[in-house]
Amino acid sequence: TERNLVRHELQQSQIRHQQIFDLALDSMVLIDMTTHSILEANKQAHSHLGFSPAEISRLKLEDFWPEFPSDIKSYGILENSQNEACFEPTNLIDKSGKTQKALLSIRTFEQDGSEYGLVTWRSDTA
Repeated sequence: TERNLVRHELQQSQIRHQQIFDLALDSMVLIDMTTHSILEANKQAHSHLGFSPAEISRLKLEDFWPEFPSDIKSYGILENSQNEACFEPTNLIDKSGKTQKALLSIRTFEQDGSEYGLVTWRSDTA
């Protein structure tokens, strides 16, 4: 039926989007912008930080990014037209406590009345 076809197409679209997220070369986490809780992380983020999916889901952004500006909106960095902020090389802390330099950006969006952030980063080996 047409309903089953639409359901199947939606499932396929969700699978494709999840694959894009998981196969990205950059580390990515989806956060709740109010609580800074991590809602989802891709495989690169798990690998880079050394946390399992269960461990990373209990973290907040500040747990591995101690320099995170806690009130990012008043910080004035997400005022451009694309709700994006890029940071100078910043320090991230992995599970072992090792500090790593990373190039990091945040892009925010709203959905169903809630605000989310997609945080992406890559190692700054320069």
